[in-house]
Amino acid sequence: MKIYLVGVVLFFVQFAQIAKAELTCISTQMLNADKTACVALTCQEPQILNLTKTACFTPPICVLPNVLNATQTACLKPKTPVCTPPKILNPARITCIDPIISPTAQNTKPILNAIPQDWDVNVGELLTIPLSINDAQQDEFSLTSTMMIGEFSAVHNNENNLPTVDFLFTPTLAQGNKVYVTAFSAKETKTTQHYISNKVAVKIRVWPSANHDIDAVTQLTIFSAQWQANKLSIDGQIVFNTLLTQEERQAFIEQQFDLIIRSPEDVILHIEPLLLNNQGYWKVNIPLSHEQTPCHVMLEFNTRQARHPVVNAPLSCLK
Repeated sequence: MKIYLVGVVLFFVQFAQIAKAELTCISTQMLNADKTACVALTCQEPQILNLTKTACFTPPICVLPNVLNATQTACLKPKTPVCTPPKILNPARITCIDPIISPTAQNTKPILNAIPQDWDVNVGELLTIPLSINDAQQDEFSLTSTMMIGEFSAVHNNENNLPTVDFLFTPTLAQGNKVYVTAFSAKETKTTQHYISNKVAVKIRVWPSANHDIDAVTQLTIFSAQWQANKLSIDGQIVFNTLLTQEERQAFIEQQFDLIIRSPEDVILHIEPLLLNNQGYWKVNIPLSHEQTPCHVMLEFNTRQARHPVVNAPLSCLK
């Protein structure tokens, strides 16, 4: 009887060892501490389960402004959101927040930031002048102009996260060859004081076309044209566009130009280098036989044209 009981005990021990050795768990489970059963896979901090819950891993530590991606496996730089005023970016530049304003803080005037003073635009093309505001209290504001031209865009944030309004101006043909001077200012709209900012003035030159070299001359004028002793003498003036600055006019005068002389039949008779003085006056003397002399001269300069009768032209002049 004693031998039988020992045999039974040995049988069950051997059976338990075989059962214990054969116990296996699926990929999302692990053996318990006694290795007698499978339980859900768990991780000890700072490790976490991967998405398939089959293994533990340690998420990387990100340095601001970088943040963990959705799977917590890598750091990435978040896209900077565009905040609608009065909201501003948080210090980490990853979300929009309301500015913290002390209830006892004193209201201050908005500041309209400096911009270039001189602007050029062509007829039919859009000019955009960005006007950004600094305001300690982030008050809402509107923009005004001293001239009734153009319009203002909605408020948006510029690359420096400052509230900005664009002045938009598309000149018409009637506004070509004109200079507009206007001053901008910002006015608070929802404060008791309705403070107005400093003024920022600009000068806008409206060019008739994109070719400013051609637009630099508005008229070609002939004062006189006279033929005598096989020589044609002509004098006149180039009328400069009033849009030109003194420096631009001088630079234009210093260029090399040709005066083209045509016959009434539009045949080129002569091409003469043209020298201009500071007021645009010019004079040329051209050797020309009576067989080549036109009754009227047709001049062309920089696409501008002029016509004038030739005094003392021979009877055989080209008509």
